Amino acid sequence: MKSKIENIINNFLLLIIIAIAKIILELFYIYFVSPIYGYTGLVYDFNLSKYCLSWTLFFILSIFMLKVKEKFCSFFLHFEFVITVLPLLVFYGLTNKETQYILYVSVSFLIQILILKSIKVEKISICIIGIKKRFRIIIIFLMISVVILTMLYNGFHGVKSFDTVYLYDIRKATKYPFIFSYLIMWTRILFIPFFIIQNLDKKKYLKASFYISLQVFLYMCTGEKFTYLILLVIISIYILAKSKAMIGYIYTGLIALISIIFFTQSRIAISFLGERFLFGPALNKFWYYEFFSDYPKIYFSDGILGKALGLYYQYTASSGQLIFARHFDNRLFESNSVTGMFGDSYSQLGVVGMILFSVLLAGFIKVIAKTTSGISTNVKCSVISIFIVLLNDAGFLTVFFSGGLFLTLYFFYIFLDLKNIDSKKILIEYRLRHLIKIVFKSYRKISLYAIIFLVLGFILSPMSFNFVLKNYNLYLTSGDIEFNKLIFQKIYEIKSAIGIIVGSIFLGIFLSAYIILIKFFMNTSKRKSERRK
Repeated sequence: MKSKIENIINNFLLLIIIAIAKIILELFYIYFVSPIYGYTGLVYDFNLSKYCLSWTLFFILSIFMLKVKEKFCSFFLHFEFVITVLPLLVFYGLTNKETQYILYVSVSFLIQILILKSIKVEKISICIIGIKKRFRIIIIFLMISVVILTMLYNGFHGVKSFDTVYLYDIRKATKYPFIFSYLIMWTRILFIPFFIIQNLDKKKYLKASFYISLQVFLYMCTGEKFTYLILLVIISIYILAKSKAMIGYIYTGLIALISIIFFTQSRIAISFLGERFLFGPALNKFWYYEFFSDYPKIYFSDGILGKALGLYYQYTASSGQLIFARHFDNRLFESNSVTGMFGDSYSQLGVVGMILFSVLLAGFIKVIAKTTSGISTNVKCSVISIFIVLLNDAGFLTVFFSGGLFLTLYFFYIFLDLKNIDSKKILIEYRLRHLIKIVFKSYRKISLYAIIFLVLGFILSPMSFNFVLKNYNLYLTSGDIEFNKLIFQKIYEIKSAIGIIVGSIFLGIFLSAYIILIKFFMNTSKRKSERRK
Protein backbone atom coordinates (compact mmCIF):
# COMPACT_ATOMS: atom_id res chain seq x y z
CA MET A 1 0.00 0.00 0.00
CA LYS A 2 2.81 2.35 0.96
CA SER A 3 4.67 1.73 -2.29
CA LYS A 4 1.50 2.44 -4.30
CA ILE A 5 1.02 5.78 -2.54
CA GLU A 6 4.68 6.66 -3.16
CA ASN A 7 4.27 5.73 -6.82
CA ILE A 8 1.19 7.96 -7.16
CA ILE A 9 3.01 10.87 -5.51
CA ASN A 10 6.08 10.41 -7.72
CA ASN A 11 3.95 10.27 -10.86
CA PHE A 12 2.05 13.38 -9.80
CA LEU A 13 5.29 15.28 -9.19
CA LEU A 14 6.65 14.11 -12.54
CA LEU A 15 3.44 15.24 -14.25
CA ILE A 16 3.90 18.70 -12.72
CA ILE A 17 7.49 18.82 -14.00
CA ILE A 18 6.36 17.80 -17.51
CA ALA A 19 3.65 20.48 -17.41
CA ILE A 20 6.23 23.09 -16.36
CA ALA A 21 8.38 21.99 -19.30
CA LYS A 22 5.43 22.64 -21.63
CA ILE A 23 4.85 26.10 -20.14
CA ILE A 24 8.56 26.95 -20.46
CA LEU A 25 8.51 25.81 -24.10
CA GLU A 26 5.45 27.99 -24.75
CA LEU A 27 7.19 31.05 -23.28
CA PHE A 28 10.34 30.22 -25.22
CA TYR A 29 8.35 30.10 -28.46
CA ILE A 30 6.31 33.26 -27.80
CA TYR A 31 9.12 35.54 -26.61
CA PHE A 32 12.22 34.23 -28.39
CA VAL A 33 11.58 31.87 -31.31
CA SER A 34 8.60 33.49 -33.02
CA PRO A 35 9.84 37.12 -32.87
CA ILE A 36 13.12 36.13 -34.53
CA TYR A 37 12.00 33.38 -36.91
CA GLY A 38 8.43 34.41 -37.70
CA TYR A 39 9.49 35.01 -41.31
CA THR A 40 10.22 31.29 -41.67
CA GLY A 41 6.67 30.34 -40.70
CA LEU A 42 7.17 30.16 -36.92
CA VAL A 43 4.43 32.71 -36.26
CA TYR A 44 2.41 33.36 -33.11
CA ASP A 45 -1.32 33.10 -33.85
CA PHE A 46 -3.14 32.31 -30.62
CA ASN A 47 -6.44 30.42 -30.64
CA LEU A 48 -7.95 29.71 -27.23
CA SER A 49 -9.88 26.56 -28.18
CA LYS A 50 -6.82 25.02 -29.82
CA TYR A 51 -4.62 26.02 -26.90
CA CYS A 52 -7.03 24.24 -24.52
CA LEU A 53 -7.09 21.19 -26.79
CA SER A 54 -3.28 21.06 -26.78
CA TRP A 55 -3.35 20.89 -22.98
CA THR A 56 -6.07 18.24 -23.03
CA LEU A 57 -4.05 16.05 -25.38
CA PHE A 58 -0.94 16.76 -23.30
CA PHE A 59 -2.52 15.44 -20.09
CA ILE A 60 -4.02 12.38 -21.80
CA LEU A 61 -0.68 11.36 -23.32
CA SER A 62 1.33 12.20 -20.19
CA ILE A 63 -0.93 10.22 -17.86
CA PHE A 64 -0.79 7.17 -20.12
CA MET A 65 3.00 7.47 -20.43
CA LEU A 66 3.39 7.47 -16.66
CA LYS A 67 1.73 4.04 -16.56
CA VAL A 68 4.62 2.47 -18.51
CA LYS A 69 6.71 0.58 -15.94
CA GLU A 70 9.60 -0.92 -17.92
CA LYS A 71 12.45 1.60 -17.68
CA PHE A 72 13.79 1.31 -21.24
CA CYS A 73 10.30 1.60 -22.78
CA SER A 74 9.48 4.50 -20.48
CA PHE A 75 12.64 6.30 -21.56
CA PHE A 76 11.89 5.71 -25.24
CA LEU A 77 8.40 7.20 -24.95
CA HIS A 78 9.37 10.18 -22.82
CA PHE A 79 12.37 11.04 -24.96
CA GLU A 80 10.28 10.82 -28.15
CA PHE A 81 7.67 12.96 -26.38
CA VAL A 82 10.27 15.63 -25.52
CA ILE A 83 11.90 15.63 -28.95
CA THR A 84 8.84 15.31 -31.21
CA VAL A 85 5.37 15.29 -29.63
CA LEU A 86 5.69 18.05 -27.02
CA PRO A 87 7.01 20.64 -29.53
CA LEU A 88 4.13 19.70 -31.85
CA LEU A 89 1.56 20.23 -29.07
CA VAL A 90 3.12 23.57 -28.10
CA PHE A 91 3.35 24.68 -31.73
CA TYR A 92 -0.26 23.68 -32.44
CA GLY A 93 -1.55 25.53 -29.36
CA LEU A 94 0.20 28.77 -30.31
CA THR A 95 -0.09 28.89 -34.10
CA ASN A 96 -3.69 28.01 -34.96
CA LYS A 97 -2.69 25.01 -37.08
CA GLU A 98 -4.83 22.08 -38.27
CA THR A 99 -6.59 20.18 -35.50
CA GLN A 100 -6.97 17.03 -37.57
CA TYR A 101 -3.22 16.54 -37.88
CA ILE A 102 -2.46 16.98 -34.17
CA LEU A 103 -5.19 14.41 -33.44
CA TYR A 104 -3.54 12.00 -35.91
CA VAL A 105 -0.19 12.50 -34.15
CA SER A 106 -1.72 12.05 -30.70
CA VAL A 107 -3.52 8.84 -31.68
CA SER A 108 -0.35 7.47 -33.31
CA PHE A 109 1.73 8.21 -30.22
CA LEU A 110 -0.97 6.81 -27.94
CA ILE A 111 -0.81 3.55 -29.92
CA GLN A 112 2.93 3.37 -29.18
CA ILE A 113 2.21 3.88 -25.48
CA LEU A 114 -0.45 1.16 -25.41
CA ILE A 115 1.86 -1.34 -27.13
CA LEU A 116 4.65 -0.71 -24.61
CA LYS A 117 2.49 -0.18 -21.50
CA SER A 118 1.87 -3.88 -20.86
CA ILE A 119 5.56 -4.88 -20.92
CA LYS A 120 6.86 -6.04 -17.56
CA VAL A 121 10.48 -6.03 -16.43
CA GLU A 122 11.87 -8.95 -18.41
CA LYS A 123 14.68 -11.30 -17.31
CA ILE A 124 15.54 -12.78 -20.71
CA SER A 125 18.70 -12.07 -22.64
CA ILE A 126 19.61 -13.46 -26.03
CA CYS A 127 23.27 -13.83 -26.90
CA ILE A 128 24.81 -14.80 -30.23
CA ILE A 129 28.01 -16.53 -29.13
CA GLY A 130 31.25 -17.43 -30.87
CA ILE A 131 31.53 -14.42 -33.20
CA LYS A 132 32.04 -11.41 -30.92
CA LYS A 133 35.79 -11.01 -31.56
CA ARG A 134 35.53 -11.57 -35.33
CA PHE A 135 32.50 -9.31 -35.61
CA ARG A 136 34.31 -6.57 -33.65
CA ILE A 137 37.31 -6.82 -35.97
CA ILE A 138 35.06 -6.59 -39.04
CA ILE A 139 33.21 -3.54 -37.70
CA ILE A 140 36.45 -1.78 -36.69
CA PHE A 141 37.92 -2.53 -40.14
CA LEU A 142 34.77 -1.09 -41.76
CA MET A 143 34.91 2.01 -39.54
CA ILE A 144 38.56 2.75 -40.27
CA SER A 145 38.06 2.05 -43.99
CA VAL A 146 35.03 4.35 -44.19
CA VAL A 147 36.84 7.17 -42.41
CA ILE A 148 39.92 6.88 -44.66
CA LEU A 149 37.90 6.54 -47.88
CA THR A 150 35.67 9.47 -46.88
CA MET A 151 38.74 11.61 -46.31
CA LEU A 152 40.22 10.60 -49.67
CA TYR A 153 36.89 11.03 -51.44
CA ASN A 154 35.74 14.26 -49.82
CA GLY A 155 38.89 15.74 -48.31
CA PHE A 156 39.69 16.71 -44.72
CA HIS A 157 38.42 20.17 -43.78
CA GLY A 158 39.62 20.42 -40.20
CA VAL A 159 38.27 23.24 -38.02
CA LYS A 160 36.90 25.00 -41.12
CA SER A 161 34.05 22.46 -41.05
CA PHE A 162 32.68 24.28 -37.97
CA ASP A 163 32.17 27.42 -40.06
CA THR A 164 28.50 27.55 -41.13
CA VAL A 165 29.10 29.05 -44.59
CA TYR A 166 31.95 26.68 -45.39
CA LEU A 167 29.88 23.80 -44.01
CA TYR A 168 27.17 24.18 -46.65
CA ASP A 169 29.82 24.28 -49.38
CA ILE A 170 31.09 20.91 -48.13
CA ARG A 171 27.59 19.42 -48.28
CA LYS A 172 26.85 20.73 -51.76
CA ALA A 173 30.03 19.14 -53.10
CA THR A 174 29.42 15.83 -51.34
CA LYS A 175 28.03 12.89 -53.31
CA TYR A 176 28.75 9.28 -52.48
CA PRO A 177 28.20 6.02 -54.36
CA PHE A 178 25.00 4.15 -53.37
CA ILE A 179 26.48 1.41 -51.15
CA PHE A 180 29.18 3.62 -49.65
CA SER A 181 26.58 6.18 -48.49
CA TYR A 182 24.94 3.44 -46.39
CA LEU A 183 28.28 2.50 -44.82
CA ILE A 184 28.96 6.13 -43.92
CA MET A 185 25.53 6.44 -42.30
CA TRP A 186 25.93 3.23 -40.31
CA THR A 187 29.44 4.19 -39.23
CA ARG A 188 28.58 7.64 -37.86
CA ILE A 189 25.13 6.72 -36.49
CA LEU A 190 25.64 3.22 -35.07
CA PHE A 191 29.16 1.72 -35.29
CA ILE A 192 31.25 4.47 -33.69
CA PRO A 193 28.58 5.66 -31.17
CA PHE A 194 27.97 2.07 -30.06
CA PHE A 195 31.67 1.52 -29.30
CA ILE A 196 31.83 4.86 -27.48
CA ILE A 197 28.94 3.83 -25.22
CA GLN A 198 30.24 0.28 -24.75
CA ASN A 199 33.70 1.49 -23.67
CA LEU A 200 32.22 4.09 -21.34
CA ASP A 201 30.16 1.31 -19.75
CA LYS A 202 33.28 -0.81 -19.29
CA LYS A 203 35.16 2.24 -17.91
CA LYS A 204 37.67 2.04 -20.78
CA TYR A 205 37.85 5.80 -21.12
CA LEU A 206 40.95 5.87 -23.32
CA LYS A 207 39.25 3.71 -25.95
CA ALA A 208 36.08 5.75 -25.64
CA SER A 209 38.14 8.91 -26.23
CA PHE A 210 39.64 7.35 -29.36
CA TYR A 211 36.19 6.62 -30.82
CA ILE A 212 34.97 10.11 -29.90
CA SER A 213 37.98 11.55 -31.76
CA LEU A 214 37.21 9.28 -34.71
CA GLN A 215 33.63 10.57 -34.79
CA VAL A 216 34.79 14.20 -34.76
CA PHE A 217 37.35 13.42 -37.47
CA LEU A 218 34.59 11.89 -39.61
CA TYR A 219 32.54 15.05 -39.15
CA MET A 220 35.46 17.12 -40.41
CA CYS A 221 35.34 15.04 -43.58
CA THR A 222 31.58 14.99 -44.16
CA GLY A 223 30.30 18.25 -42.67
CA GLU A 224 27.22 16.50 -41.25
CA LYS A 225 26.53 18.28 -37.94
CA PHE A 226 24.58 15.34 -36.56
CA THR A 227 27.87 13.40 -36.49
CA TYR A 228 29.35 15.41 -33.63
CA LEU A 229 26.18 16.77 -32.02
CA ILE A 230 24.95 13.25 -31.32
CA LEU A 231 27.96 12.84 -29.02
CA LEU A 232 26.36 15.31 -26.59
CA VAL A 233 23.12 13.32 -26.66
CA ILE A 234 24.51 9.83 -26.13
CA ILE A 235 26.94 10.83 -23.37
CA SER A 236 24.26 12.87 -21.54
CA ILE A 237 21.70 10.08 -21.78
CA TYR A 238 24.28 7.48 -20.71
CA ILE A 239 24.95 9.48 -17.53
CA LEU A 240 21.28 10.28 -16.80
CA ALA A 241 20.12 6.69 -17.40
CA LYS A 242 22.12 5.50 -14.40
CA SER A 243 19.70 7.35 -12.13
CA LYS A 244 16.29 6.10 -11.05
CA ALA A 245 15.02 9.65 -11.64
CA MET A 246 16.21 9.62 -15.27
CA ILE A 247 12.86 10.74 -16.74
CA GLY A 248 12.58 13.66 -14.34
CA TYR A 249 16.15 14.74 -15.15
CA ILE A 250 15.34 14.83 -18.87
CA TYR A 251 12.51 17.32 -18.33
CA THR A 252 14.35 19.37 -15.69
CA GLY A 253 17.36 19.43 -18.00
CA LEU A 254 15.18 20.87 -20.77
CA ILE A 255 13.73 23.43 -18.34
CA ALA A 256 17.21 24.40 -17.13
CA LEU A 257 18.57 24.69 -20.68
CA ILE A 258 15.77 26.99 -21.84
CA SER A 259 16.00 29.01 -18.60
CA ILE A 260 19.67 29.64 -19.35
CA ILE A 261 18.70 30.83 -22.83
CA PHE A 262 16.14 33.21 -21.24
CA PHE A 263 18.94 34.87 -19.27
CA THR A 264 21.73 34.76 -21.87
CA GLN A 265 19.46 35.38 -24.89
CA SER A 266 22.05 33.60 -27.00
CA ARG A 267 21.07 33.88 -30.67
CA ILE A 268 22.99 30.69 -31.50
CA ALA A 269 21.16 28.72 -28.78
CA ILE A 270 17.76 30.09 -29.86
CA SER A 271 18.55 29.17 -33.46
CA PHE A 272 19.76 25.67 -32.72
CA LEU A 273 17.35 24.57 -29.98
CA GLY A 274 14.30 26.63 -30.88
CA GLU A 275 14.31 26.90 -34.66
CA ARG A 276 16.37 23.94 -35.82
CA PHE A 277 15.82 21.25 -33.18
CA LEU A 278 12.31 21.73 -31.74
CA PHE A 279 9.93 24.03 -33.61
CA GLY A 280 11.37 23.96 -37.13
CA PRO A 281 10.68 20.21 -37.45
CA ALA A 282 7.24 20.74 -35.85
CA LEU A 283 6.39 23.37 -38.46
CA ASN A 284 7.63 21.11 -41.26
CA LYS A 285 5.37 18.29 -40.08
CA PHE A 286 2.32 20.52 -40.37
CA TRP A 287 3.52 21.72 -43.78
CA TYR A 288 3.88 18.11 -44.92
CA TYR A 289 0.33 17.44 -43.78
CA GLU A 290 -0.98 20.48 -45.65
CA PHE A 291 0.96 19.72 -48.85
CA PHE A 292 0.13 16.03 -49.06
CA SER A 293 -3.51 16.68 -48.20
CA ASP A 294 -3.67 18.75 -51.42
CA TYR A 295 -1.22 16.78 -53.57
CA PRO A 296 -0.83 13.04 -54.29
CA LYS A 297 0.85 10.87 -51.66
CA ILE A 298 4.26 9.36 -52.43
CA TYR A 299 3.41 5.71 -51.70
CA PHE A 300 7.05 4.74 -50.98
CA SER A 301 8.19 5.62 -54.53
CA ASP A 302 11.00 7.84 -53.18
CA GLY A 303 12.87 5.20 -51.18
CA ILE A 304 14.35 1.73 -51.16
CA LEU A 305 10.92 0.03 -51.26
CA GLY A 306 9.92 2.00 -54.33
CA LYS A 307 13.19 1.26 -56.11
CA ALA A 308 12.88 -2.46 -55.38
CA LEU A 309 9.28 -2.68 -56.58
CA GLY A 310 9.80 -0.48 -59.63
CA LEU A 311 7.53 2.36 -58.47
CA TYR A 312 7.60 5.72 -60.22
CA TYR A 313 8.27 8.94 -58.33
CA GLN A 314 6.05 11.68 -59.71
CA TYR A 315 7.84 14.75 -58.41
CA THR A 316 10.93 16.53 -59.76
CA ALA A 317 12.49 16.99 -56.31
CA SER A 318 12.57 15.38 -52.88
CA SER A 319 9.59 15.88 -50.56
CA GLY A 320 11.57 18.29 -48.37
CA GLN A 321 12.50 20.42 -51.37
CA LEU A 322 8.85 20.48 -52.50
CA ILE A 323 7.75 21.77 -49.09
CA PHE A 324 10.42 24.48 -49.09
CA ALA A 325 9.49 25.60 -52.62
CA ARG A 326 5.80 25.69 -51.70
CA HIS A 327 6.40 28.21 -48.91
CA PHE A 328 9.37 30.16 -50.27
CA ASP A 329 8.57 31.58 -53.72
CA ASN A 330 8.90 28.34 -55.72
CA ARG A 331 12.64 28.13 -54.96
CA LEU A 332 12.96 24.46 -55.76
CA PHE A 333 16.28 22.67 -54.98
CA GLU A 334 17.55 25.58 -52.82
CA SER A 335 16.85 23.96 -49.46
CA ASN A 336 15.29 20.90 -47.87
CA SER A 337 12.54 21.17 -45.24
CA VAL A 338 13.20 17.96 -43.37
CA THR A 339 10.51 16.20 -41.39
CA GLY A 340 10.30 13.27 -39.03
CA MET A 341 8.41 10.01 -38.90
CA PHE A 342 4.98 11.61 -38.36
CA GLY A 343 5.40 13.94 -41.33
CA ASP A 344 7.01 11.43 -43.67
CA SER A 345 4.52 8.66 -42.86
CA TYR A 346 1.63 10.99 -43.70
CA SER A 347 3.28 11.87 -47.02
CA GLN A 348 3.53 8.14 -47.80
CA LEU A 349 0.15 6.71 -46.77
CA GLY A 350 -1.72 9.41 -44.90
CA VAL A 351 -3.06 8.61 -41.43
CA VAL A 352 -2.78 4.87 -42.20
CA GLY A 353 0.98 5.35 -42.61
CA MET A 354 1.23 7.23 -39.32
CA ILE A 355 -0.48 4.40 -37.45
CA LEU A 356 1.39 1.66 -39.34
CA PHE A 357 4.86 3.05 -38.62
CA SER A 358 3.95 3.78 -35.00
CA VAL A 359 3.02 0.11 -34.58
CA LEU A 360 6.24 -1.06 -36.29
CA LEU A 361 8.43 1.27 -34.24
CA ALA A 362 6.82 0.34 -30.91
CA GLY A 363 6.94 -3.33 -31.89
CA PHE A 364 10.67 -3.11 -32.53
CA ILE A 365 11.27 -1.38 -29.18
CA LYS A 366 9.21 -4.13 -27.54
CA VAL A 367 11.49 -6.80 -29.01
CA ILE A 368 14.55 -5.01 -27.63
CA ALA A 369 12.95 -4.63 -24.20
CA LYS A 370 11.90 -8.27 -23.96
CA THR A 371 15.14 -9.92 -25.15
CA THR A 372 18.04 -7.78 -23.88
CA SER A 373 17.83 -7.74 -20.08
CA GLY A 374 21.57 -8.47 -19.92
CA ILE A 375 22.36 -5.14 -21.59
CA SER A 376 22.45 -2.32 -19.04
CA THR A 377 19.60 0.16 -19.35
CA ASN A 378 21.93 3.12 -19.71
CA VAL A 379 23.60 1.49 -22.74
CA LYS A 380 20.25 0.69 -24.40
CA CYS A 381 18.83 4.14 -23.70
CA SER A 382 21.97 5.85 -24.96
CA VAL A 383 21.99 3.85 -28.21
CA ILE A 384 18.27 4.22 -28.92
CA SER A 385 18.40 7.98 -28.20
CA ILE A 386 20.34 8.38 -31.46
CA PHE A 387 17.45 7.00 -33.47
CA ILE A 388 14.79 8.94 -31.55
CA VAL A 389 16.57 12.16 -32.54
CA LEU A 390 16.86 10.89 -36.12
CA LEU A 391 13.14 10.10 -36.24
CA ASN A 392 12.43 13.78 -35.67
CA ASP A 393 14.21 14.55 -38.94
CA ALA A 394 13.65 11.50 -41.13
CA GLY A 395 11.06 8.83 -41.92
CA PHE A 396 10.83 5.44 -40.24
CA LEU A 397 12.09 3.43 -43.23
CA THR A 398 15.02 5.82 -43.75
CA VAL A 399 16.04 5.49 -40.10
CA PHE A 400 15.42 1.74 -40.02
CA PHE A 401 17.44 0.88 -43.13
CA SER A 402 19.73 3.83 -43.97
CA GLY A 403 20.24 4.77 -40.32
CA GLY A 404 20.95 1.19 -39.28
CA LEU A 405 18.21 0.82 -36.65
CA PHE A 406 17.57 -2.74 -37.84
CA LEU A 407 21.17 -3.63 -36.89
CA THR A 408 20.95 -2.46 -33.26
CA LEU A 409 19.20 -5.63 -32.11
CA TYR A 410 22.06 -7.80 -33.35
CA PHE A 411 24.68 -5.48 -31.84
CA PHE A 412 22.98 -6.01 -28.48
CA TYR A 413 22.85 -9.79 -28.98
CA ILE A 414 26.47 -10.11 -30.14
CA PHE A 415 28.11 -7.69 -27.69
CA LEU A 416 26.21 -8.88 -24.62
CA ASP A 417 28.55 -8.96 -21.62
CA LEU A 418 27.94 -12.30 -19.89
CA LYS A 419 29.14 -10.76 -16.62
CA ASN A 420 25.81 -8.92 -16.47
CA ILE A 421 23.89 -12.21 -16.41
CA ASP A 422 23.03 -13.32 -12.86
CA SER A 423 21.00 -16.25 -11.55
CA LYS A 424 17.75 -14.26 -11.80
CA LYS A 425 18.12 -13.78 -15.55
CA ILE A 426 17.53 -16.27 -18.33
CA LEU A 427 20.32 -16.51 -20.87
CA ILE A 428 19.50 -17.92 -24.30
CA GLU A 429 22.58 -18.63 -26.38
CA TYR A 430 22.75 -19.21 -30.13
CA ARG A 431 25.58 -19.71 -32.54
CA LEU A 432 25.51 -17.96 -35.87
CA ARG A 433 25.32 -21.25 -37.77
CA HIS A 434 22.22 -22.18 -35.77
CA LEU A 435 20.47 -18.96 -36.84
CA ILE A 436 21.52 -19.51 -40.45
CA LYS A 437 20.01 -23.01 -40.30
CA ILE A 438 16.74 -21.55 -39.00
CA VAL A 439 16.64 -19.18 -41.96
CA PHE A 440 17.42 -21.94 -44.47
CA LYS A 441 14.83 -24.26 -42.92
CA SER A 442 12.26 -21.55 -43.56
CA TYR A 443 13.08 -21.51 -47.28
CA ARG A 444 9.46 -22.18 -48.19
CA LYS A 445 8.22 -19.10 -46.34
CA ILE A 446 11.07 -17.02 -47.72
CA SER A 447 10.37 -18.24 -51.25
CA LEU A 448 6.71 -17.40 -50.79
CA TYR A 449 7.60 -13.88 -49.62
CA ALA A 450 9.94 -13.47 -52.59
CA ILE A 451 7.19 -14.55 -55.01
CA ILE A 452 4.66 -12.24 -53.34
CA PHE A 453 7.01 -9.27 -53.63
CA LEU A 454 7.82 -10.20 -57.24
CA VAL A 455 4.12 -10.29 -58.13
CA LEU A 456 3.59 -7.02 -56.25
CA GLY A 457 6.40 -5.43 -58.23
CA PHE A 458 4.91 -6.38 -61.59
CA ILE A 459 1.42 -5.30 -60.49
CA LEU A 460 2.33 -2.05 -58.73
CA SER A 461 4.93 -0.80 -61.21
CA PRO A 462 2.51 -0.28 -64.15
CA MET A 463 -0.16 0.99 -61.73
CA SER A 464 2.36 3.50 -60.42
CA PHE A 465 3.23 4.56 -63.98
CA ASN A 466 -0.44 5.22 -64.82
CA PHE A 467 -0.94 7.01 -61.49
CA VAL A 468 1.98 9.37 -62.17
CA LEU A 469 0.86 10.01 -65.76
CA LYS A 470 -2.70 10.74 -64.64
CA ASN A 471 -1.51 13.20 -61.98
CA TYR A 472 0.81 14.91 -64.46
CA ASN A 473 -2.05 15.55 -66.88
CA LEU A 474 -4.44 16.55 -64.08
CA TYR A 475 -2.26 18.98 -62.13
CA LEU A 476 -0.81 20.72 -65.18
CA THR A 477 -4.29 21.87 -66.12
CA SER A 478 -5.65 22.82 -62.69
CA GLY A 479 -4.69 24.52 -59.45
CA ASP A 480 -1.45 26.50 -59.24
CA ILE A 481 -0.31 25.60 -62.75
CA GLU A 482 3.00 27.49 -62.53
CA PHE A 483 4.01 25.65 -59.36
CA ASN A 484 2.65 22.34 -60.63
CA LYS A 485 4.77 22.58 -63.79
CA LEU A 486 7.76 23.03 -61.55
CA ILE A 487 7.18 19.99 -59.33
CA PHE A 488 5.54 17.33 -61.53
CA GLN A 489 7.56 15.32 -64.00
CA LYS A 490 6.47 13.30 -67.01
CA ILE A 491 7.80 9.76 -67.08
CA TYR A 492 9.35 8.65 -70.36
CA GLU A 493 11.33 5.56 -69.38
CA ILE A 494 9.71 2.31 -68.33
CA LYS A 495 11.31 0.50 -65.40
CA SER A 496 13.52 -2.46 -66.31
CA ALA A 497 11.84 -5.86 -65.78
CA ILE A 498 15.19 -7.27 -64.64
CA GLY A 499 15.52 -4.49 -62.08
CA ILE A 500 12.06 -5.22 -60.70
CA ILE A 501 12.80 -8.97 -60.53
CA VAL A 502 16.12 -8.53 -58.73
CA GLY A 503 14.90 -5.73 -56.43
CA SER A 504 11.61 -7.32 -55.39
CA ILE A 505 13.11 -10.78 -54.80
CA PHE A 506 15.97 -9.34 -52.73
CA LEU A 507 13.51 -7.25 -50.71
CA GLY A 508 11.25 -10.26 -50.11
CA ILE A 509 14.17 -12.46 -48.99
CA PHE A 510 15.67 -9.81 -46.71
CA LEU A 511 12.42 -8.81 -44.98
CA SER A 512 11.17 -12.37 -44.58
CA ALA A 513 14.48 -13.60 -43.13
CA TYR A 514 14.56 -10.67 -40.70
CA ILE A 515 10.95 -11.24 -39.60
CA ILE A 516 11.50 -15.01 -39.22
CA LEU A 517 14.46 -14.43 -36.87
CA ILE A 518 12.54 -11.82 -34.84
CA LYS A 519 9.62 -14.23 -34.42
CA PHE A 520 12.02 -17.03 -33.47
CA PHE A 521 13.68 -14.89 -30.80
CA MET A 522 10.34 -13.78 -29.35
CA ASN A 523 8.82 -17.28 -29.33
CA THR A 524 11.91 -18.79 -27.71
CA SER A 525 11.95 -16.05 -25.09
CA LYS A 526 8.29 -16.65 -24.31
CA ARG A 527 8.79 -20.41 -23.87
CA LYS A 528 11.82 -19.96 -21.63
CA SER A 529 9.98 -17.40 -19.52
CA GLU A 530 6.97 -19.71 -19.09
CA ARG A 531 9.22 -22.61 -18.06
CA ARG A 532 10.91 -20.47 -15.41
CA LYS A 533 7.48 -19.59 -13.97
